[in-house]
Amino acid sequence: MKRSLAFWETAGFFFVVLVGSALHFAFAASGNNLAVALIAPVNESVWEHLKLFFFPFLLFALIEYRFIGRPIKNFWFAKGSLSLLGPLFIVAMFYTYSSLLGGNFLAADIGIFVISAGISAKIGYNIMTHKMVQKRSREVAIGIIVFMAIAFTIFTFRPPENELFADPLTGGYGAVRAGNSNE
Repeated sequence: MKRSLAFWETAGFFFVVLVGSALHFAFAASGNNLAVALIAPVNESVWEHLKLFFFPFLLFALIEYRFIGRPIKNFWFAKGSLSLLGPLFIVAMFYTYSSLLGGNFLAADIGIFVISAGISAKIGYNIMTHKMVQKRSREVAIGIIVFMAIAFTIFTFRPPENELFADPLTGGYGAVRAGNSNE
């Protein structure tokens, strides 16, 4: 089972990186379709770019569960935990390096995304191969996933006026207010 799980976690890493990269362009390619805004970044804010990790990660988790997840007791605990930790890795690394260097760089931003996906795959494998299962961990994990999905939805259309949510190119916030920071 460990070999099969290692294969799936590696495949998940590549899936997240490839699908997440493609999602970067989905909103503009859709003609700014608000349904696409639910899963794809609507601007260049850090918050919106967390969707590049979260939604491909979630989609792959659903696929993976169908094929190998049912017998793994810690499956949803791993996926729920990482649906929160993966974006936190991105935020922590982005703000650390950009504050140290006085700005951000595309190559570094892409590297952070790839590194976060890799760390998440490795941690996910470690959690799923660990024998200990906490009671109610599945429910808590699914709650985290639902919370994150709701947060992405709400903050795409009604983001707080905070640096995390600000588009550095336009000064705007979210899908509806993109390019207009005074609404």
